[in-house]
Amino acid sequence: MPFQDSSDRRIPAWAVDPFKDHLSHLKATGKLLELSTMGISSIRAMPDMARAIIFADGDESDDAKEKIERAKEYAKFAQEEVDAGFPQLYADATIGLWTSLESTIREFFRRWVANRESARNLKCIASIRVTIGEWESLSLDERPAFIIDHLERATAANLKQGIGRFECILTEFGLGGAVDDDNRRELFELQKVRNVLVHNRGIADRQLIESCPWMDLSIGKNVRVKPCCYSRYAVAVNDYCANIIHRLLKLYDAERLKTEVGSDEEPGAMLTPDRG
Repeated sequence: MPFQDSSDRRIPAWAVDPFKDHLSHLKATGKLLELSTMGISSIRAMPDMARAIIFADGDESDDAKEKIERAKEYAKFAQEEVDAGFPQLYADATIGLWTSLESTIREFFRRWVANRESARNLKCIASIRVTIGEWESLSLDERPAFIIDHLERATAANLKQGIGRFECILTEFGLGGAVDDDNRRELFELQKVRNVLVHNRGIADRQLIESCPWMDLSIGKNVRVKPCCYSRYAVAVNDYCANIIHRLLKLYDAERLKTEVGSDEEPGAMLTPDRG
């Protein structure tokens, strides 16, 4: 689903902006992929073009012959990429896709702590032990990230697989919710494929094979991300982000209703140094 302006969605801009930035990044990646595949495909015509130009110029020098051979080499590589489905391009895009999801949600967490006093009053956060000197050495911008780091360790979120690491923190913030099984599996596969691409040169290892048996891989086989696979991953990431936004809508609508009937809950306030 397309993300709309935060005022239309009844969610504060600081909460929805990370997801809008993610969508912009994803759109830019899509355009770059399209331009790159078009450019590589067109290179296949280089030898014919080079021969035509050299023939028209009447150039029979060794340099001219070398240009033709170089054009043939590029064209051969381009044809191989086209035939294989541009594996390196889509591998890089897949790595960036998971990275974008991680950074988007982490930025959302950072903003949530910075802007929601109720989040900072959670027991799991209030129990964080930190020296006065360490806290005072952090800037106001650094403090929310510091809190999230400690919260991830306290809840073991950083040890969980797939979106479990995000859901753990979302639940602490009162934003937990159901995730479609297919969506959860796609994102789990995305994370595992990303890890193999980054840490094992794209070669399937036992962890990937045992974690994602439906991929029908064998140890030592190259993991090639086809365009259709990348599309599946991108759709899954967007669906998950939309899921989180729907949870935000539900929460803010409930809080708005409480306010209308006279709730004394305080609105969110920016994180400030504790002088008490």
